[in-house]
Amino acid sequence: MKKLMSLLLALTLLCASAAFADAGIVTESGFPVVTQPITLTVMASQSAVQPDFNSMVIIPIYDEMTGIKIDWQCVASSVRSEKISTAISSGEMPDIFFKCNISAANLQKYGKDGDIVDLAPYLEEYAPNFWAYAQENPDVLAAITTPDGKIYSLPAVADAPATRMNKKLYYNKVWMDKLGIEQPSTIDELYDFLYAMRYDDPNGNGVMDEVPMSETTSTLFQIFGGLFGVGNRGTHSTEYDMDPETGHVRHSKTSDAFRECLVFMHKLYEEGLIDKDCITANDSHYTALASQDQLGCYFATNLALLSADDAENFVAVDGWIDGAVWPTMRSHLHSVGAFVVTSKCENVEAALRWVDYFYSDEGVVFYHYGIEGETYVKNDDGSLSFTPEIMAQVSGDKSYDEVVSQVGPYCGGNNPTMMSWPGYAGAELTPIPIASAEAILPNVPDVIWPIFTYTDEELNIVNTVGSDINAYVKQTCAEFLTGERELNDEEWDAYVAQVKAMGLDQMLEVMESVIDRVEAITGVR
Repeated sequence: MKKLMSLLLALTLLCASAAFADAGIVTESGFPVVTQPITLTVMASQSAVQPDFNSMVIIPIYDEMTGIKIDWQCVASSVRSEKISTAISSGEMPDIFFKCNISAANLQKYGKDGDIVDLAPYLEEYAPNFWAYAQENPDVLAAITTPDGKIYSLPAVADAPATRMNKKLYYNKVWMDKLGIEQPSTIDELYDFLYAMRYDDPNGNGVMDEVPMSETTSTLFQIFGGLFGVGNRGTHSTEYDMDPETGHVRHSKTSDAFRECLVFMHKLYEEGLIDKDCITANDSHYTALASQDQLGCYFATNLALLSADDAENFVAVDGWIDGAVWPTMRSHLHSVGAFVVTSKCENVEAALRWVDYFYSDEGVVFYHYGIEGETYVKNDDGSLSFTPEIMAQVSGDKSYDEVVSQVGPYCGGNNPTMMSWPGYAGAELTPIPIASAEAILPNVPDVIWPIFTYTDEELNIVNTVGSDINAYVKQTCAEFLTGERELNDEEWDAYVAQVKAMGLDQMLEVMESVIDRVEAITGVR
């Protein structure tokens, strides 16, 4: 027995020694990251416009800075989920999944199966930049921490208001000038504003083809719900928010407040003040309306999808409806699953030191813009711009994203870094989107719920009961909107009763438990 115990102790010390040996090649801070060169294999999600990562300007520079050579395994973003699944099931995993947007549910599954590493024990020492940010912004920590305290990924962080607000509002200034109308600040003024855009021929073609406001029904339900106090915990939770009267979680789309919203929206729909095609609308629909001078209000994170000529017609909102909630605000976390270390990685500490630089102010600039004087310049107002030589390449056959992808890997999203001013190179941080976000900020909820994580039991309820409720609510609210189902007391009561019969109490119990855990980390609910 003593021999067996001695053998077990020796094996334990050997494993610990191996672990410390791995950590021993990592420098305490700065560059290089390691005391001797190593190679890490990285599976990276690659958008359609991105070149091979090895050809990007910053990649060989960062290899030299860190002492870590990256063996890039680029996979098309359209098939990344399949590639990840195949890699994990076959056991032929890379050291790191990068920009792969792995969902919270899959992260928990892969973590429980032992395929990916719990990073929680390493972060304070080996990812100090990220760890400091997460301590200052506990909503980030809440979103990446599982109910049992594990952290399986580093996220994409949205730090600036213009990057956190995933839908902002822009008005057709040309139409406003022609009609002599001002931006609305009350619900009644909003109605009159949209009415004028529909019926007073602002595009001057003599045909009533104007669409005052176009968006998907889900976004319109968010925006107009906010007029009546619905959506008061931000955009990560569109079906549940906080009941201001009880202080408990409610299903927002069965609330009396949302019924008021539907009554107002149905009126707008019937009168053609919101797009009759909103149920099937998508990005190409809005851009087509704008290009044909038929669109009065444009909702988007930025104006990048519009042509330069069409974008010039739109200006930032200069304020929103008095007392209304603007619900399309993210927490400080954009998305999880941006940087995941697999169980195949023998140098977890080095991997974290490698990525942690991108969560520093200096690293954000490097990741998005590259090298000052070579790929970007500083402007007098503190903002950054790619050099004229780079921007000159943007033309009819080359998009902005395609050109700037020569510098670094940020295009395509889900980047393990911060979307912050001035280092983030996305179109959200151009003047008009920034102005729109700043104008709407007074209407943003004081508390924004993060992306949620669930226990296995909770996830089962969410994926069954919750999904069935969501599908029924989506269909029924669309019917109320269009008038296919009359919005009277009898029909509304029947709708609410059906949602309850489908297991709403179970979902509310789950959500209360989730919010209790969030409150334990963030201090707010």
